[in-house]
Amino acid sequence: TKGKGWFDMPVQEMTEEKLNDLKIIQMRGMLDPKHFYKKTDARPGVLPKFFQTGTVVETSADFYSDRIPKKERKTTLVDELLHDAEFKRLFYTF
Repeated sequence: TKGKGWFDMPVQEMTEEKLNDLKIIQMRGMLDPKHFYKKTDARPGVLPKFFQTGTVVETSADFYSDRIPKKERKTTLVDELLHDAEFKRLFYTF
């Protein structure tokens, strides 16, 4: 575990989905060139050993305005990017 200061965060099992999501998060500065992201403390190419993932739960007030329907939700960040029309427009201009 990471220790008492980090609430005993355990080491995560690295699956292919988690590995791809971490790589996408590290390359987020390249994905949107107009958006600035603060540098991480990690060395480039080194993935973190301790991390946690979660799910955003919307409130009932967001039901019509900010909610994403279940049909449009994807399981990983890579799936979301591959199905995002704006992302396709920026990076797939053949």
